Amino acid sequence: MKNGINKWHIGIFLGSMLFMGFSFLFLYYGRINSDEGWYLYASRLVFEGKKPYQDFAFTQMPLLPYIYGIPQNLLGQSLWLGRITSILFSFINFGCCVFISKRYSGNMAGGVTALLFGAFTQGIYFSSIVKTYSLLSLLFTLTLVALSARSHSDKKYSFAVFFALLATLVRLSAVTFTVLIVLFSLYKTKVTKHKLFIGFSCIITIVIILFMVQPNIQAAYWNLLGHHLGQWEDLSLWSRLREIISNRAPLFITYFFYYFLLGGIIILFSIPHRRKVVSYFRRHVELLVIMFGLFMFMCTHFLTGGFYTEYFVPGVFTLLPIFGISFTKLSSQTKETRLARVTLRVVFIATLIFSFVLLGYVEVSGEQPPLQEVKELSSFIAEKTEPSDNLLLLETLYLAVDAERTVLPGLSMAHFSLVHLGNSEATNLKLVNGSIIQQYIVDQKAKIIVLSNLDWSLLQQYKSITEIRNSLAAYYDLAFTRDNFGQHNNILYIYTLKDQ
Repeated sequence: MKNGINKWHIGIFLGSMLFMGFSFLFLYYGRINSDEGWYLYASRLVFEGKKPYQDFAFTQMPLLPYIYGIPQNLLGQSLWLGRITSILFSFINFGCCVFISKRYSGNMAGGVTALLFGAFTQGIYFSSIVKTYSLLSLLFTLTLVALSARSHSDKKYSFAVFFALLATLVRLSAVTFTVLIVLFSLYKTKVTKHKLFIGFSCIITIVIILFMVQPNIQAAYWNLLGHHLGQWEDLSLWSRLREIISNRAPLFITYFFYYFLLGGIIILFSIPHRRKVVSYFRRHVELLVIMFGLFMFMCTHFLTGGFYTEYFVPGVFTLLPIFGISFTKLSSQTKETRLARVTLRVVFIATLIFSFVLLGYVEVSGEQPPLQEVKELSSFIAEKTEPSDNLLLLETLYLAVDAERTVLPGLSMAHFSLVHLGNSEATNLKLVNGSIIQQYIVDQKAKIIVLSNLDWSLLQQYKSITEIRNSLAAYYDLAFTRDNFGQHNNILYIYTLKDQ
């Protein structure tokens, strides 16, 4: 018994070291993601008193900018600090998941969970950069922590609903998860005052959302639904269904195949013990509720126009302690055959090996770490401009964050700010089109302009591209270029006003 405990303590330690090591690796060498800029720029705007959807475009629910904006407002704006904030949330999430596993199934479950976390390099990367995933993963896990509390008090259901509602305020796709948690908590809660608290919390959340979407409902709809659903373009319902079945579902299964394999083996070898399994989940029905809630959360991402496997990272992270618990319970069955035990261990080790992928997440092509390259360019921008000067940046919006400079109106969504709409509609949505960009250049509104290959490819789609190029040549000089920069290893073109 003592040797077993020591062995899995080592597993927890190794998992912790792997998780921390990869987190700090991605802090400095993680590939820059274009979305990081507009999340952090939004964090600045909300602390300047501006409101998402009404004063600037922001295609997520409103909570994240307020959370990430606290350290940015107190300690200074930087991509580095934004990533540190994400890593802090992910560390707390790791600790909570190991704690949950140990509470249900002891040190072995804690060790299994820790090792699964430490080997999930794709998830660690996306939880180390500035996106919704780190905060959302933590809120999902805190919901599980609350529901799994050993206290018989109904307070735990109130806390679970509170964390689930916060998850919805981070990412709209979490609403399916939250609805299930609310219904389950209302069913389980016996004390009237706690039922009232749950109902009041839901009402407050709805009020917050209504406050954010008023008075420009059109802008709020575009940000929260229109932008995401519009990426389907004109595909029919049948074509969308075919895309989900033939492309998205296979991609999802392939990307997370090792977890499907581990889960499938656990289910297969649980069949002989199905009575014990059913009995266990009846006693711990909260685990089933969380699993089904996460399943519904994942399903919503098949329905939106854009589809990326990174969307599923928060759900996978919160499922890992349930994998650890299930694996441990199954391993402890005394009637398990030698073949089953060996198979379980082999599949577990294979899961750790195949989930270990760094390609595409680490950027070492440049002479300096990505964050240092950002710092170098942002320092140039800061030296050449005054705090009151405006910039014209698209994909590289994070340079404005690090330089603590302001971009021109309508550019808060980085390269997603470019839309094929008329001037009045684009302005109403706090976005830009080719014509507005061209007018910014003619009026010399920006002290510095930074455009990447991606930006030029997007601008190329506008009829005003010739005027944009001619105006840029007339009023700006190409100061210098930078190769292999950013998420897509683009060439950057940095322009300064001719009187510079």
